[in-house]
Amino acid sequence: MGEDVPDEVVRSLEATARALRREILLEARASGAERPARPLAAADLLTALLFHELPERPPTLPFPRVDRLVFAHGEAGPALRAALRLRCTSAGGEPRVALEGTGGNEGDGPGADPRLIDTSPTGRAHGMGIAVGLAVDARIARRPGPVYALLGERECAAGGTWEALLVAGEHRLHNLVAVLDLDRPEGDPSPDPHATPGAIEGRLRSFGYETIGVDGHDLREILRGLERCRGAGTGPHALVAHTVRGRGVSFMEDPHASQSRPPSDEEYERALVELSGPAGGPPA
Repeated sequence: MGEDVPDEVVRSLEATARALRREILLEARASGAERPARPLAAADLLTALLFHELPERPPTLPFPRVDRLVFAHGEAGPALRAALRLRCTSAGGEPRVALEGTGGNEGDGPGADPRLIDTSPTGRAHGMGIAVGLAVDARIARRPGPVYALLGERECAAGGTWEALLVAGEHRLHNLVAVLDLDRPEGDPSPDPHATPGAIEGRLRSFGYETIGVDGHDLREILRGLERCRGAGTGPHALVAHTVRGRGVSFMEDPHASQSRPPSDEEYERALVELSGPAGGPPA
């Protein structure tokens, strides 16, 4: 695809991301306790991964599959549930069984297709280690295709995550793509100077990663970055996406207010109306 991402592809994915944000709000309101700001921030990354990078697979496709996704972004769990439901609905199918941590038990309601998602939010330090193991297994078996791991801010603060990232760098796992959703507000003071986006990118480069920084809400830029991650290389890749909490709903983009409490019913209605308007802003 190179630098020429077709406009129709971008427009289609933007519409999907908009629909996903509506599903996230409906999911959060139904739970009664969810704070949707971080799931909304992850919507564009999930749209690119689930609706573009990971192809549709027939139900009869046996293991082993090719490209894989480890969802290790615990605070964006509602976004995963909403994306899987939207993907199943858009394909005309029924949602399949849920995996542990996605909001359901096996066989009882909407959830993840086990042929698509390899793991779901558990302990914040576990996901990256699982992804590294899958990438090693794929290399030994000579299976093509990348292993993606989607991580949030909290996962990037866990020591176990960095141990797994270091192992991947030492073993030069060129088939591993770490996608980092960094939604720290601009100028927000961090108690740990090593947790800033710039420090994270520098540490990854020192581990042997090719790091690619992108605007986590520009789908054209995300697709270009993911294509570079799939390219040839001697080590693992990291797509470092800078996102904004609450993105897509104008009055939820205050990162501090939107995290302090769940939105009221009135605010949910305002947000849903806004997302029903033309792409790029609230209805006229």
